[in-house]
Amino acid sequence: MRAITLKREWAWLVAQGHKQIENRTWATRYRGPLAIHAGKGSDPAASVLCGRLGIALPEVLPESVLLCVVDLVDIIELSGLDGPRSDPFAVGPWCWMLENVRLLDPPIACGGRQCLWTPPAGLVA
Repeated sequence: MRAITLKREWAWLVAQGHKQIENRTWATRYRGPLAIHAGKGSDPAASVLCGRLGIALPEVLPESVLLCVVDLVDIIELSGLDGPRSDPFAVGPWCWMLENVRLLDPPIACGGRQCLWTPPAGLVA
């Protein structure tokens, strides 16, 4: 299994099933289970977008934890999406298609990393 660290708001949105596309400037050949890690960083743009979409973010967002596991099923260039403007979370240039959210209850405290990384053995069973 691989993991990816997202800013707190984006990780929470993925874990809650609101965000099914993760945007990256790079693609990977990896497909399969992907642990979503909420990092320490915050992104004000997420709050603005959530306000436009009527999604209420919690006052306190989890950080430095693995929140959930999803399936990374495909990676598509933004220009290759059917109606990319129909999904407000699709901004590309590479859209990572996420499905099948499985929450970790409770979330697992863990440090994050840049790019794809492998969680410590036995941490996510």
